Amino acid sequence: KINATGNLPEPRGGHTSALLPKSNTIFINGGWNSISQFANSWLFDTEKEEWAELDANMEIPRWNHCATIVPALPQWKIFIFGGSTGYFEEGAPRNFGTMTESVLYMNVKEEIKSAPFLKCHPEGDVKGNPSPRENGTMVYDQDDQRLVLFGGWSNNYLNDIYQLNISSVTGPD
Repeated sequence: KINATGNLPEPRGGHTSALLPKSNTIFINGGWNSISQFANSWLFDTEKEEWAELDANMEIPRWNHCATIVPALPQWKIFIFGGSTGYFEEGAPRNFGTMTESVLYMNVKEEIKSAPFLKCHPEGDVKGNPSPRENGTMVYDQDDQRLVLFGGWSNNYLNDIYQLNISSVTGPD
């Protein structure tokens, strides 16, 4: 067990996490527990065993979303897709929120603690964009500079696959 220091995040599930490139830092984003939903992001330094909360948060809590880190110029980026968003009150029946198809990204820079989340508008036909969902899986195809999204849940299990061209955000090869 790690005896972490710093301002520790609240316990949560339905969050995403990733190891930041060229560092010993883990990025944690969103999630929920039986009391709260989270719009915040955290960093955990594995060498110092220390937590730090980022200054920039998503506009609204998001959980059961997917995320991936993408090499890009001039800085790598963290992309977040889908999930459930919204609020539910403590003690009230669990509201599963509203599923979203929105895409956010953040630049992974030296001072990531103050990096804002930006909205990404993938190129392509609106009819070809994925439907709102949670619990999908997303990977990055560097050869074609696209996010590939598979499946998830939207009041039934989804067995579909989409590609989101993000070359306008990631820059040249």
